[in-house]
Amino acid sequence: MNVQRLLLTGLSLILVLTSCINIYHESPWEPVPTSVAATLTAIAPQSSPAPKVTPTRTLLPMPSPSPTFSGPPKEYEGSFTYGFEVIAFKPCNSDEVWWLNGDIPPLKELRTQYEALNKRMQPVHVKLRGLVSERGFYGHMGSYQREFYLQAVLDVRDIQADDCR
Repeated sequence: MNVQRLLLTGLSLILVLTSCINIYHESPWEPVPTSVAATLTAIAPQSSPAPKVTPTRTLLPMPSPSPTFSGPPKEYEGSFTYGFEVIAFKPCNSDEVWWLNGDIPPLKELRTQYEALNKRMQPVHVKLRGLVSERGFYGHMGSYQREFYLQAVLDVRDIQADDCR
């Protein structure tokens, strides 16, 4: 808890100092005026040795190395969502969400058809052919359970009530 408080205090001080510099010093190419530098130095805390921190757990999973794919390509149906830092495929009848990667032409085709439906971060129903990786941590910040290597787009459409039954 003391480490968190120390980090928050340090971060707050950095934000205050940065604000002072931005207010009094608009150009990053010129030196900070002597009076501003003296004021910042006067209010800065005296340096002390950094506390020794022993990590007790990993906060975020480390992304898996290059995925391992086994078996021949298969066809999968499910929902696909695309947007900022999201390229997600959720197969029918599965709780997993897979990171989508693959050959450039089918990825472009999928994105084009997705955008033609005027969707932004909204799922659409897809039928795709490709390879599935072993379980791991894939995609943005390692938050996907598997990676799907797209080889062909078979269908892209709006979601209907009887999908994935």
